[in-house]
Amino acid sequence: MAVGCYLALLEAGVRIPQEMSVVGYDDHEPTVMQLNPALSTVRLPLYEMGRLGADMLLGNRDADKPTHTYLHCPPVPRRSVAPPSPAGSPPASR
Repeated sequence: MAVGCYLALLEAGVRIPQEMSVVGYDDHEPTVMQLNPALSTVRLPLYEMGRLGADMLLGNRDADKPTHTYLHCPPVPRRSVAPPSPAGSPPASR
């Protein structure tokens, strides 16, 4: 999705991150490092997600545990994000 976003913004003449910040998810390094600028992402804890899913399927969960589980997904800042411009100020010229 982020690659498609990059392509659409490029086609529209919108500069990343000067005019639009972009953040992806899953941190697929071979892809995100090839984008220019490098894509900021949120890293998914894939191993832990799989383990929890397998535990649920195999019935290895306590009945009194909550039905929702939240896992830490650390941000991976790179160069595709910039602070917003001050309110009311026009974006820098292209």
